[in-house]
Amino acid sequence: MKTIQDRGCPLPSQPCFDPKILQSYDYPLELSDDPMGDFDDIYPSTAPNNYEISQQRGHYEEFQGYRGPRQIPDDPEIFYTDNLSDEVERFRLSEDSPSNLPVINSPFELKDDKYVAKTGSVIDVATFSSSILFLLTDGRIIRKRISDGAKDIVSSNIKAVRLESFGGYLYAVFMGKLYQLNNTSYEMSVWEWKPVSWAPDEIVYTSTNSTKDYLWLQTTKLSYLYDKNLSQINTVRIPSELRRKYGPSTDHYVDYNPSICQATLYQNGQKTTLSDVCAVTYDQYGQPVELKRTQRKDFREIRILNWKPYYIPV
Repeated sequence: MKTIQDRGCPLPSQPCFDPKILQSYDYPLELSDDPMGDFDDIYPSTAPNNYEISQQRGHYEEFQGYRGPRQIPDDPEIFYTDNLSDEVERFRLSEDSPSNLPVINSPFELKDDKYVAKTGSVIDVATFSSSILFLLTDGRIIRKRISDGAKDIVSSNIKAVRLESFGGYLYAVFMGKLYQLNNTSYEMSVWEWKPVSWAPDEIVYTSTNSTKDYLWLQTTKLSYLYDKNLSQINTVRIPSELRRKYGPSTDHYVDYNPSICQATLYQNGQKTTLSDVCAVTYDQYGQPVELKRTQRKDFREIRILNWKPYYIPV
């Protein structure tokens, strides 16, 4: 076990910090896991000489009566604990620390009234409860509280590849199956997902419309449309290379082919073909938002969150 040296704080019997300001990562701090440097904000690029961090994480921290998920406070003082030994050892990072503060920055930035990914490690985004969720390639999720921007990272019992918020629940796709988040685990550092019995298998794509009235589940064979009560209202067979997004009603939707960048809009019985359009979604007004062929090398999909488009990287 690696230990922390030269802590600069008294023994646990003489606390020098508020135990609620406590952070514990759910993953090993291995710099080699981030060869592109996407998370320099999370892993300090160079470790200070006066400490080493244990490689074993993945549980709640319990210290002086405080028990709960790790917090990422917007405060210059961030505290770590290494509770793998009987005696809790800790140290304090301050603005004078020789390392950069491990603050999690948002992986998107606002440009020209749209949010653009700053890292290719994000594969999906969603809103749920009072937070914006950024799904990472390794299945972890950055949770950003909308009210004050505070962020933390949660792990899961599945490695999700897609998220959907619908009907007051958060859903995820894993191994072609649809899972629902156990809402009682939402405030925890490890989320529990359970498979749902009503959804089909072999799911390859999902979407909801902007008003969250419809949920679309596309499989390798058939596709299914559900209303907000999870009643199946339509079964459709469409080519597997197509993706579908619904607008404000069931007769207002778009089918697009991301491989050849061609889309077809359907509205009130009218059909419109769009060329050089690789992905489409609808905004809160029912207007299409298009991903052009010229953008395809950088982005693969558009999600609308809180009335703003988020461009998902390839």
